[in-house]
Amino acid sequence: MTEVIVKTNSKFAYEEPDYKIHLDSYESDENFSLKSLELNCSAGEDNSTDINLIEEVVGRFDLKDDEKINWLDLGCGGGAFIVDADAFAKTNICIGLDGSCGVYKQFNWNSESNKKILKHADLTKEFFIQSENGNDIKFDVITSWEVIEHFHENQLDQFFKNVYHHLDETGVFFGSIALFPDTRDEKGYHQDHPKFNSNGNLYVLHKTVYETREPWDQIMNKYFDIHDYNFRIRMRNHSNSYYFMCTNKKIIQ
Repeated sequence: MTEVIVKTNSKFAYEEPDYKIHLDSYESDENFSLKSLELNCSAGEDNSTDINLIEEVVGRFDLKDDEKINWLDLGCGGGAFIVDADAFAKTNICIGLDGSCGVYKQFNWNSESNKKILKHADLTKEFFIQSENGNDIKFDVITSWEVIEHFHENQLDQFFKNVYHHLDETGVFFGSIALFPDTRDEKGYHQDHPKFNSNGNLYVLHKTVYETREPWDQIMNKYFDIHDYNFRIRMRNHSNSYYFMCTNKKIIQ
């Protein structure tokens, strides 16, 4: 098993609402406590997976003999999806990255056996995923499910640079982007919940919100060739999310 090292100057996305809403007290990255919410949310409750989708993705690759694919899931939340992908015989290096402390409300992050898979980084800062000999690891598949809308627009460029750098030249980057707002109060209730307290401390989780796919295509087009999402299965299958699929441009615009 290849030892995987994530090089970053920002283990957590310290200033982001999805970090702050879950944090109760902090002394260091290794010594902090989590806040209980009446309605858990985002990284603290998102643990989606889909075995059939994983099978479909792996089946897209014409793998010979002992060939395997590397898979990176960005904003992996509870980690179930990438942990399940790692269990497939035809996957090699599988890594899930997340910048929220809220993931420690999830079982997978507290399991010693998953520490080779689940790792931390602020996805809007530069990071590098490398083998123990210092070589950058490229991924055949990079996924991101309803994460990108959590970033400010001025953070998107670095996020997509990170994707571009880690995606293999024949790899595919795909996932979903929520096209709707999500603001939470200090107890975790969202803006449409009857218990939502608009006068309390508010956490705007979705910071870049467009109602259609076109603005997202314009932003991503700098780094990627945009394709129609043509997988048979959609993770969570939300009607108000943009399911995208990209490959790296040969020359960045």
